[in-house]
Amino acid sequence: MSPDVQDRVLADAVPPSLEGGPSLRVLIHTHAVSRHADDYPQYINQLALAYQEAGHRVEVLAASHRGIDPSRLDPRLVFRFYRYAPRRWECLGYGRSMELDLRVGRTALALAPLLLASGALAVRRAVLRFRPDLVHAHFILPNGLVAALGTLGLGVPLLVSMPGNDVTAMGQHASLGRLGAWTARRAMAVTTNSDDLLQAAVRAGVPRERLRIVLYGSDVTTRASGPGELEALRARLGLDPDERVVLAVGRMVPKKGFSTLVEALPCLDRLLAGRVRYRAVLVGDGPLLEPLRERSRALGVAGRAVFPGRVDYRELPGYYLLAHALAMPAVREPADGLNVVVTEAMKYGLPIAATAVGGNELVVAEGVNGHLCPERDPAALAGALARLLLDPERARAMGRASRRIFRRRASWPRIVDQYVAIARAGARP
Repeated sequence: MSPDVQDRVLADAVPPSLEGGPSLRVLIHTHAVSRHADDYPQYINQLALAYQEAGHRVEVLAASHRGIDPSRLDPRLVFRFYRYAPRRWECLGYGRSMELDLRVGRTALALAPLLLASGALAVRRAVLRFRPDLVHAHFILPNGLVAALGTLGLGVPLLVSMPGNDVTAMGQHASLGRLGAWTARRAMAVTTNSDDLLQAAVRAGVPRERLRIVLYGSDVTTRASGPGELEALRARLGLDPDERVVLAVGRMVPKKGFSTLVEALPCLDRLLAGRVRYRAVLVGDGPLLEPLRERSRALGVAGRAVFPGRVDYRELPGYYLLAHALAMPAVREPADGLNVVVTEAMKYGLPIAATAVGGNELVVAEGVNGHLCPERDPAALAGALARLLLDPERARAMGRASRRIFRRRASWPRIVDQYVAIARAGARP
């Protein structure tokens, strides 16, 4: 997809901003709250800060979780938590109400009635106290449903964002599909971060006229490497100084497509024919970690693939700084949105080799800041990576283009502008 087409896709999805206008009071409802400033996930914190930096007043409301320490939360933000069960049973916060993107957790189902009742009451109390101009819920289930119930009769606009796991659950469970569809009808708009997710949401029952495409992004800050940091990281990973690094970051689950990357390595070896030394560093943990290691051994490329496992969020910038390219070979089933690691890599100036699914095509322009290839095609992915590794000057130019595209399309300030435009357009008489 060319840059001009990408711009038209996003322009079609998001109404034009209304000039001027007063600042908004925004109540963010989510369960994906990071436990402290350096914890993961960060996207809700970054979004809330971007709202604030744009002049809006923000509060974050979330279900309590036994792992959250209020004293270590980001002091720049206002967090409020609601209880829904005895402390030892509170396990739905901090991004754990969906498991592995493939099934709804049994504990989540058992505790769902308590969460819905307590959450709806908490949302209602927050609306009456804070008087928000917008309630922005992340994940249509459970948080969008909770917010829809809590705002009944109060007249406050509701915006729901669907990152992906919730869409999968709706498609696999008819009852969840019906609840999600009801929630969508209560909302002024529902955003997804890829066309794949949008289409999956429609199939799951979300009215098409409610849907918009708005990306999840990254903050605009980057970190420089400290003295000797990259050399120490290379040594820890067992990399030689002249080896180029193909980086992949994410959970080791089917939809990330990392099996395609492992399968591509023998073909990549043949294409490079010894002209370039490289390693593929696959960062992350999950159920496919050991199977992927075993597959690399079976293919005879165990020496090419490095699996560090889960890496602390604070250490990830070092991996982006070390890398020469990012591989994101996501697959369409189950549907996925644009992975934040792609925008993070773009922020750090990396060219991207990606499949044309899951929102990748919204930020990766063929031949401009990377290469797009079909899903589940190891040979095509190997070809894309070979072009980046064999022409480092061209790859660096693509990395500079990545930075420009990131700031224009996938930085949180740009994304907040789009959310605010939706809210203001929906609030017009």
